[in-house]
Amino acid sequence: MGTAEMISVPVGAGLFNLRVAGVWLHEGHVLLQGDAREDFWALPGGRVELMEPAEAALLRELREELNLSDQTRIERLLWIMQNFYSAPGWGSVHELGFYFLVSATPEDVARLGDTTRAHACAEPDSYLTFRWFALADLPTMRPILPPLLNAALLDLPATPQIITDQRV
Repeated sequence: MGTAEMISVPVGAGLFNLRVAGVWLHEGHVLLQGDAREDFWALPGGRVELMEPAEAALLRELREELNLSDQTRIERLLWIMQNFYSAPGWGSVHELGFYFLVSATPEDVARLGDTTRAHACAEPDSYLTFRWFALADLPTMRPILPPLLNAALLDLPATPQIITDQRV
């Protein structure tokens, strides 16, 4: 969508975000993104642009950041998450997120499926890095945000669930 505005709206001393994220599983691992300026991991994704369907936003983010092919598929919606937290520079954040199970093409798996190393973001000048983490290690690793994902990723729901995570 290019120059459209991301749905990230200041509200008083806080912020409202509309976010999408993808769960990409491979050989007992899940792909997570980290930001060199932060001390946590998150599922790959980003903010939705105004008038952009959530599924299209996720595919756009995956193409921009991981250079995934146009054949990447969204399998199904896993969670709608309401996240309430505080962040430096943002204040109180109210985030609504759509979390989808995704599957990549064999070519993308061949290019990004090495679970032993970090993968750079495809966007120039990005602070993001992508790494595969063993599902078995999730309960003991530093937090994935939102923190409930450390456990939720071990037992994906058969039907979409609404989850609320309040950290304020």
